[in-house]
Amino acid sequence: MNIASDIGVLFVLFFLLWRLRHRDTSFFLRPSIVFIVLGLLLYLIPITLFRDKIRVISPYIDEVGLLLSLVFSIAIVLIYLGQKFLVRFEIRKDASEPGDAGKFLAFAIAILIGITFIYFQFRDFKQTGLYALLCSPENYTLWREQSMKLLKQKWLSYLYLIGFSFLCPLICAFLVDKIVSTPTKQRIIFASLGFPIVAIVVFYLMITGARVGILNCVFAVTGVLFLRLSFYRFLIAFSGCVAGGIAIAVLISILSVGGGAAQNVGFCTDSRQEPVVSLSEEIFPGDYLDGVIHRMMIMPGVIAGFFVEEAYGNFRPLEAFAIRDRNIANLIATKYGQRLFGREPVETALAPTTFIFMNFLYFGYFSVIVSIIGIVLLDAPLFFLNRLPWALSVPLVSVGLFYSAVFLQTGFFTVFFSHGYAFYCGLIGVTFLWHLRAGRGKDNLGIPS
Repeated sequence: MNIASDIGVLFVLFFLLWRLRHRDTSFFLRPSIVFIVLGLLLYLIPITLFRDKIRVISPYIDEVGLLLSLVFSIAIVLIYLGQKFLVRFEIRKDASEPGDAGKFLAFAIAILIGITFIYFQFRDFKQTGLYALLCSPENYTLWREQSMKLLKQKWLSYLYLIGFSFLCPLICAFLVDKIVSTPTKQRIIFASLGFPIVAIVVFYLMITGARVGILNCVFAVTGVLFLRLSFYRFLIAFSGCVAGGIAIAVLISILSVGGGAAQNVGFCTDSRQEPVVSLSEEIFPGDYLDGVIHRMMIMPGVIAGFFVEEAYGNFRPLEAFAIRDRNIANLIATKYGQRLFGREPVETALAPTTFIFMNFLYFGYFSVIVSIIGIVLLDAPLFFLNRLPWALSVPLVSVGLFYSAVFLQTGFFTVFFSHGYAFYCGLIGVTFLWHLRAGRGKDNLGIPS
């Protein structure tokens, strides 16, 4: 079984390198291919390298590797062979195409500010993960949970998550696209106007204290930089974005060291909460960097193994139609939490994973077909994006590539409804119909007369 899994990894890897050698750019701009590439980096390669270490916690790791290798190998071959029939993103360099990027950006910022205002109508700032991170790190885990999962208003939790996973990456993508597509003389002006926008986005992302949202936004602008810049400029700009995102996250971490460094400047006025045990310190003891590596390289395979272990002899086809991704993730976390965390998990703990393993829990071996169909369907929005003005399609396709990473982290229904993917698809559809009705359609949208 190990050999079959390793062969699958090598096959997918060499296939991708073969297409890269042929400079098939459109092939790699498919959300389905990005999903496979990231799956290779986050699951298959770490499983191959750390199989023995993962097996100590999750004994079904060989089945995990085999399932992924099978799904990815078949999917990538079908996508390549069906390129003439499947939709692909068409690269156009006509910067003169009309678009409403500025209106999109302003509208999205207004909605984000509105959500922030609504959020603080129900939650005091001193009871957020951000405040605890800066002023009372020992209470960080408690307030992080209460800032999001333990909110009494469940609708508010979903509303915040839509802003976190959809609006913030969307704003960053449109902002960066506006900056890099603007003539050089005006670029500095737009860049300076971008600082307060970035500040608003970073503040919103950090309300719960979750720093991963910053790196999510960096990933969301990758497609924009790739499509708008030459290769070397892309590398420089992308490196700068990554460095900036990491710098912000590390700065927040530094401020939280030593009992809350923000207290030294008089920012903290109330840190009377009772201290609680930090869950993150128990999961990832030792150096912070080691914890990050452990979480990125080890944990995805471990959690996937738990789903496969739970699935054997216990398939649940009916639950696939009950839209219970979140409940399943909570079930796995509570049932296998002792092995996962080294302690009894909190009631709200989640062990999310990609829809491939959730499908396996639902449908068993038949899930291979279901998962391949799901991967191919990730490219569906490209049909409409190809028919939008270039100024709109670039940032929107970049956000779509970002969602490929989100689909690797949690279930399909959770991404669709809780993380705003339904709003993303709806925005594309409404924008397409609006442009079509406005008479911009047939020439600029690529629709035959």
